[in-house]
Amino acid sequence: MIYIQDDYLKVAGKTVPGTVETVDIKEEGIIEDKKDKKGKVIKANVPQGYQAATVDIQMKFEENKTYDRAEMVKYVQRLFRTTGQKTQKKYRITEAQCTARGISEVYFNSFTTSEIVGESWYRGTLTFVAPIYGSVKVVKTKKQKAKEAAKKKAAAKKKAAAAKKSKTKKNTSKSPAKAKSSTKTKAAKKAAKSLVKTTKKSTGKVKVK
Repeated sequence: MIYIQDDYLKVAGKTVPGTVETVDIKEEGIIEDKKDKKGKVIKANVPQGYQAATVDIQMKFEENKTYDRAEMVKYVQRLFRTTGQKTQKKYRITEAQCTARGISEVYFNSFTTSEIVGESWYRGTLTFVAPIYGSVKVVKTKKQKAKEAAKKKAAAKKKAAAAKKSKTKKNTSKSPAKAKSSTKTKAAKKAAKSLVKTTKKSTGKVKVK
């Protein structure tokens, strides 16, 4: 775990000797020319996505009661790369800017030191690279959440009312009263047809009353 507060840097729970001066975070997009198989540019400045974020921690290594400047640099060097280490170490990071920009894990990817002639201290830059692109989650306000909940409730109510209406209509069409009325109508029509046939047989004409 990397933890930065005020001018102190802590790694794995231990305070790193030296003082933090600045914390810089950089994210860049990738813009490249689109080329054909022969290498000829067919379209300039085409967006290709984003590079991983980099976190630069500028530190000042000045002698104190515990360490001299060389010992401070050695301490950080061991964090960057120990004997036999083949790949960069990954750390969880807690820092205000990193949190705001969605960066929670980083690799310790570079360590640069410089000496200003005539000064009694060294300056160092610790560079960390995020293994994934930083992203910030959208946090909804209480008002937005309430509005969405009310909208969902209204939609559910409308759906329930439509379903109830459809069910009522279906039940009405199959009601016993309607079925009985339909049966009587069919019986009346059948009796009328029978009467017409009987009249035709007896007179050869249809009497209309």
